[in-house]
Amino acid sequence: MLCVPSPSKPKPGSLFYSGHYNLNRHAHLLEEFENDYTQISGIQLECNTEARKYHREAFSTAVTSTLIDFFNLHYGVNPEDLLGSRLNVPTNVTASDGDFDDKIVVDWNSVADATHYKVYRSDSADGSYTPIGGEIYEPATVYSDNGLVQGDAFYYKVRAFNDELESSLSSYDKGSTFAGDVSEVILLENDFEGNNWNENWTGDWIQSSQKQHNGSYSAKANRYHDGYFTTDDLDASGAASITVDFWFRKQLTDVENDILLYYFDGTEYNRIADLDTFGEDYEWLHYTHTITDSNYFNENFKVRLDAHNLSSSYWYDYEKVYLDDIIIKATKN
Repeated sequence: MLCVPSPSKPKPGSLFYSGHYNLNRHAHLLEEFENDYTQISGIQLECNTEARKYHREAFSTAVTSTLIDFFNLHYGVNPEDLLGSRLNVPTNVTASDGDFDDKIVVDWNSVADATHYKVYRSDSADGSYTPIGGEIYEPATVYSDNGLVQGDAFYYKVRAFNDELESSLSSYDKGSTFAGDVSEVILLENDFEGNNWNENWTGDWIQSSQKQHNGSYSAKANRYHDGYFTTDDLDASGAASITVDFWFRKQLTDVENDILLYYFDGTEYNRIADLDTFGEDYEWLHYTHTITDSNYFNENFKVRLDAHNLSSSYWYDYEKVYLDDIIIKATKN
């Protein structure tokens, strides 16, 4: 039986300088060695006859030659010699998507020679996965993550075990609870046609028949009619998202900050985009943005266009901005 003795004088600052490290249940740490040397820095090694339980794959695929050289230098043994067979990784891990209001059900394929499994959960795909619940014993290959609420979403991985061995973590699958019935509500739709073209707006912009994306008219700002063009209050309370969609056309606006877009969050206007940096002059440009920041989900959400500083660029022409076919809608549960 091979055994790794604790070194009497490891190098200060070396990976296992602080003493003893038990290989028995830490293969998953070794798997992360290449990505993050500090992940297992300072952990200690001890003489452990169970160390032979870890197979060659753990080192050949995840532990660099640096770690192998370290073992050879300080322990006089190649860690690959300590390794035996290892359990296969659970496959076909599947988490339910919106099937239940208060739980997510995770299932996977059975692993040969495994006696039980553990399920691990994370808030993000690349986040830290921590074990949840207890051990799930064969022949069961399903786990129910209970006590959740509507709209919850998590990422899940599974590890297989028996009395002597464990597998690597499986690939992840994202699961979610039922998000509730979703409806789409139009907060504002305006093509600037007719006598009431600016009914839902405040500002000095004018109705123009010179350029239009559709129909006969658009809203226009020029050196005589510039400044803010702001929607009335839009009730976005209870929204899950807001989508702002419109077409605009710019002419000779050759200075940044000539056309600015703002959203009102109930307290202040926040600058969202400098539209002068989008596309080319003399053509209709499409802008669309879906808002998921809940700070805007209030009863007095507003959209504002700011076309200050428009001036004459040439004796025969001057800076202009056109706006058309704007639609603002919210999704609500």
